[in-house]
Amino acid sequence: MSTEMVISFLQLATPFVAFLLGVGFTALLGRLPQNVQEAAKIVAAMVVPAIEQVAQDLSNEEKKQQAVERVHGILSALGFRNINDALIDAAIESAVYLLKQK
Repeated sequence: MSTEMVISFLQLATPFVAFLLGVGFTALLGRLPQNVQEAAKIVAAMVVPAIEQVAQDLSNEEKKQQAVERVHGILSALGFRNINDALIDAAIESAVYLLKQK
């Protein structure tokens, strides 16, 4: 293999390797506890008002169960794994508290 071929290969492979490193880095960041906590707070802040609006006939416990399922599902879809249920519960309770303050 000539030097020119190696250089050509490296030029072609560099963007792909950079992309893979970026994806890997993003996945690692998603596993950091602080990032999971922030994501849970943001998702719960979106889910709680939506459930309050469309599920007015449900009990508070039923609304909370729906919120837990939706927050967990969204976080899983975003790539977060092994999400602590207590973290989701706290994020939902915080979102409910803030909603009632308005």
